[in-house]
Amino acid sequence: MPLDKGGPLHDTLLEIGSGEGTLLEAARKSLHEAVGLEYNPLFVTFCQEKGLKVIKGEWPQIAPESKFALVAMLHVVEHLSDPLFSLNQVKDVLRDDGVLCIGTPDVWRPVGNLQKTFLGPDHLILLSERTIRPLLAKAGFEVFAVERVELGLRALARPRPDASFEFTSDHPAKLRRRLVFHQIRWQLFAEWREWLANRRSALGSSERLD
Repeated sequence: MPLDKGGPLHDTLLEIGSGEGTLLEAARKSLHEAVGLEYNPLFVTFCQEKGLKVIKGEWPQIAPESKFALVAMLHVVEHLSDPLFSLNQVKDVLRDDGVLCIGTPDVWRPVGNLQKTFLGPDHLILLSERTIRPLLAKAGFEVFAVERVELGLRALARPRPDASFEFTSDHPAKLRRRLVFHQIRWQLFAEWREWLANRRSALGSSERLD
């Protein structure tokens, strides 16, 4: 099918935090345009050598001038120092009828190494099915789908044209306090799980001796 303006392939994708370009490579086969934004120069070079269109820069300081039908942020939100402001800025590059796709870890379902990955220093905020909706609503979006996937949560949202957003500098502090609370809770859980495993091992050893 030709890539004409009236055809279904005239859809466009912007992936914020495109990494190695896995999504871009798949999307360019069926979409009119697929663009990535990536701050890691190694990933940028890697993608460009594969013929992918990737802009070097950090969101939202660097943003394309075009508007896209789909904006994807897959495992990016949890790394943002101010996710509310960064999410709100997505409306500047998203069409009025466009869709924002968010992928993020689920605070209730840890994946990977608990201390080094899930609760690592790079994760500044952790969300759940219950908290991802109000976060996106405050950023000016209407969530129409949230589902659990292998690596956490996926949320789909549309921009609300009537939404207002007031930037306040205390957003990161509030989110950081929430993360510290989750870190303490998961640390206690991890220590309890380790104690329980050791206890069971000790009991098993004593039973074998008997």
